[in-house]
Amino acid sequence: MNQFPIGVRLAAVGVLAGLGMLLIGGSGLLAQSDAREQLRRFVDNDVQALAQLSNARAAVGNLRRYEKDTLINMADAQTVAKYRRDWDEAEAKARAALDKAAALKLSAEIQAPGPSAR
Repeated sequence: MNQFPIGVRLAAVGVLAGLGMLLIGGSGLLAQSDAREQLRRFVDNDVQALAQLSNARAAVGNLRRYEKDTLINMADAQTVAKYRRDWDEAEAKARAALDKAAALKLSAEIQAPGPSAR
């Protein structure tokens, strides 16, 4: 390297530094793109799945309530018929929410059964 003039050596170091910055910047852009895709998948799938599962859980809670109210009011046929219609609507809502959640592309962590399901 001593046989080259200082201007050439400085230019070579400048080119190497520029290439290093381009390499680091390119890897940063790739990482940012990957992070954006992960966030998009999270919002589009995981959040939607949790919202649908929350709707299904609420509907199943209503199913239990309507069953209880049906048994309590067994002597009144009109009330029982009303609770049966409400129960059918709640069942349809629960099934629709579960079907929507099943149609999403979920991550393996969400699809895996919890510790109480094993």
